[in-house]
Amino acid sequence: MKKIAPLLFIGGCLLTSLSQCTKDKADLATPVVVAPVCDSTKVLYCNKVKPIIDLNCTNNGCHSAGSTFLGDFTTLAGLSTVLGNGKFNQRVILNQDMPASAPLSAADIATLTEWLNTGHK
Repeated sequence: MKKIAPLLFIGGCLLTSLSQCTKDKADLATPVVVAPVCDSTKVLYCNKVKPIIDLNCTNNGCHSAGSTFLGDFTTLAGLSTVLGNGKFNQRVILNQDMPASAPLSAADIATLTEWLNTGHK
């Protein structure tokens, strides 16, 4: 009986270790979602463009969520059609007839131009 007790103790520790390994593997299988970091040194949608769009295009309801008037510009995906077909560049940068309320400032136009010229990421 004295020889069995240590074996039972070692066996119990081994089973505990193995069950812990299984738990660790399950934890590793669960994907970890990490929010993308927006590089503040570059002109990107997340740091420079979205604030301009939000202030001038989506705040008056023209291009807000659910808008059927040329789309929802509250996300980069929503802007994709007018970016892809060149209408954003034509209306906002070249013609400067959008936003309808007033043309953008020279600084905002320069920011948007740089963004468009670098692939609008």
